Amino acid sequence: MLIEVTGESTVTFKKMVKILCIFFVVASVFFLIKVKKWNKPDSLFLTSYAEWGIPVNSYNPATESEMFFDNSKLLKNIVTLKKMVANIKPSENSGPNPMLAMELNIEGLTSEVVVEIKDREAEFKDLILRAAEDQNYDELQKIEGKQALSEHLLNILNSNLTRGQIRKVLYKSFILKN
Repeated sequence: MLIEVTGESTVTFKKMVKILCIFFVVASVFFLIKVKKWNKPDSLFLTSYAEWGIPVNSYNPATESEMFFDNSKLLKNIVTLKKMVANIKPSENSGPNPMLAMELNIEGLTSEVVVEIKDREAEFKDLILRAAEDQNYDELQKIEGKQALSEHLLNILNSNLTRGQIRKVLYKSFILKN
């Protein structure tokens, strides 16, 4: 069976094909101009987050910074040395035999320091007690005296460690008897 096509339907079909081709070309040009943004040259590097539409926050390091070792997310390497009692030097405001009882928390920079302190605990306690015996009652009553003893203990312990450094020597308890 043959279908006869009249001349008028062929002309209409050709017009439809031409209109579709023109529409396709116009749509392609519009797509290339608008979507690809050929009218704007793209930069190789990001010069501003404003181009991405990301909010920009200001930061003041003097007031908003968090110290590395004081970071709450950082694992604390702390070991506690149990109660130690030492005779200290008498002074004007003390009795004839003043004493110091203290318990220390020692914070190391690494876990290796904590292990070494625990392994050599008796030696370190002896060093701490010998350093405390050199202090007198009046010095240890003042805050400055307690801080000086803490710094002195820090220096003594750091000089005797082999695997790392101690960051802080903190008093868990500090009791003076005059």
